[in-house]
Amino acid sequence: MASTYTTNQGIEKPAAGDQSGTWGGTVNTNMDIIDRAICGVASLTLTGSTTTLTTTDGTLTDGMYRVLILGDGGDLGSDNTITISPNDQSKCYLVYNNLTANRNAIFTQGSGGNITVSNGATAWIYADGAGAGAEVRQGMVSTEIADQDGDTKIQVEEGGDDDDTIRFDIAGAEDFTMTADTFTAAASSIVALDDGAVGAPALTNTGDLNTGVYFPAADTVGVVTGGTEQFRFGSNPIPGGSKNLVQNGAMTVNQHGSVAVSSDQTFTLDRYMGRLLGGGAGRFTVTQDTTVPAGEGFGYSLKVDVTTIDSSISGSEYYGIAHTIEAQNLQHLNFNDADAKSLTLTFWARAKKAGLHGGSVYNNDANRSLVFSWTAVADTWQKVTVPVPGDTSGVINNDNGGGLSIYWGLGAGNYLASDTDAWVAGAYLQVTSAVNDLDSTSNDFYLTGVQLEIGDVATDFEHEDIGTTTAKCRRYYHRIDATTGTTAAPIAFVRTVSNMKLGWFIEPKMRTSPSVETSGNADDYNVNYSGGNVVCSAVPSLVSASGGDVLGIRLQVASGPSAGEACMLEFLSGTATGYLAFDAEL
Repeated sequence: MASTYTTNQGIEKPAAGDQSGTWGGTVNTNMDIIDRAICGVASLTLTGSTTTLTTTDGTLTDGMYRVLILGDGGDLGSDNTITISPNDQSKCYLVYNNLTANRNAIFTQGSGGNITVSNGATAWIYADGAGAGAEVRQGMVSTEIADQDGDTKIQVEEGGDDDDTIRFDIAGAEDFTMTADTFTAAASSIVALDDGAVGAPALTNTGDLNTGVYFPAADTVGVVTGGTEQFRFGSNPIPGGSKNLVQNGAMTVNQHGSVAVSSDQTFTLDRYMGRLLGGGAGRFTVTQDTTVPAGEGFGYSLKVDVTTIDSSISGSEYYGIAHTIEAQNLQHLNFNDADAKSLTLTFWARAKKAGLHGGSVYNNDANRSLVFSWTAVADTWQKVTVPVPGDTSGVINNDNGGGLSIYWGLGAGNYLASDTDAWVAGAYLQVTSAVNDLDSTSNDFYLTGVQLEIGDVATDFEHEDIGTTTAKCRRYYHRIDATTGTTAAPIAFVRTVSNMKLGWFIEPKMRTSPSVETSGNADDYNVNYSGGNVVCSAVPSLVSASGGDVLGIRLQVASGPSAGEACMLEFLSGTATGYLAFDAEL
């Protein structure tokens, strides 16, 4: 009776009574086959583009080894396809691809799927021996790379609920898993990213690499779209939805119109005033202008037009522009405390005159200053960034007075100090050796995009809707203009034929009880009553004020209205043009 052979390794099984006297050779061969199947290692030298890995019944062949180390005598010129033969034997191999020239090994057995073992890779493969349709695939439920004690590993899982999953275990605990679409971190695990940058965020996507999240400073997260930072939070919080402590930084609100500055503390564009200290002869006019830096989203700038020069500024003089922030809006800065918060001041400036320019951040309550400077390029918009460290020695009172003021010097012989990036005691409003912008009527100066924010890093300017900015400005100055003959105020009560009184409720509430500002000409105002119209004999005047929201206004005429009837105030174009303004500026 003839011998038979095992299905997958071809081990000979002699029939009963067969091979008398020759058993030794058969047994030895079978033992060698078993040895190869259990732990045999074959170093195979491949040639060309194809190889057949054969298992022949009863004969020691390369297909019987468990471990295959693939090598060559030089570059094969292409990947090598290895056919496992015959196709009706199931095989399991541990393969190490040690081919040169970055060549891959492709294992096949039939028309089913193949497996590619990449150059330099080690893989377990399994041939299912299914005949003509045989398939080669990964042959283990899981594959792992582990450290010496086995508690830290990368594990590739297939089958069941964890099919197509890569699992990362660290110190005996599962920390992360990856599937085709998802990276999952365990609840106690941390994914640490690089800081990134505005142009290359740390967290982004493959289709839009300059949009995402980055980390510009400690405890700070920045959000970027299209390579531009839109906002950040952390060290630059956004209190109440607004990060900018400055009001009207984009110069969009201008209730005063064009203003000739001929005396100190003359208010110009809303929240900005001209300073003329020391009695100098120089004069300038401030207007709202449309000259702006390109591509920054600004529509207006503050323009200084020198009208009278002062070419030799004395030691007592100072010219400049100032913006003051209400003190109670700055309490969260924690000034005069060990944890005083740092700030960043940014603005866009354009000077006709080149050279050193400067200014100051001034603490009104503590009489302390931080002087800054920049070197202007003639007729060129420049973005200036000023680090403002938190002042641990300068208190800001919790009241409605002036807290911090920002000064931009135009010319000075006094209030001068060096730019040291530090707070110093005293009122210093300009940097030493700055140019004199008042020495020529050609020396126009422009300012816009003023932003003061918490944090050490400047962020993009916060553009604000006009309604919000207007409401903020009207806490300090509220002007009512109307066309000629238009009713300008609430209904008034006629007390006598020549004396009327109206109550005026102001919204929003002003910083303090305001003063009333008029054109100064009685013939710019008119009272409309039941019998017609009569021109006022005096400008409207303030008779009472309750806080910053309720006012009593007196109107006076020579005669006309009857006591007890109602009337209304109208504006006219007499000597000038009538208007009413309520002033509670800092």
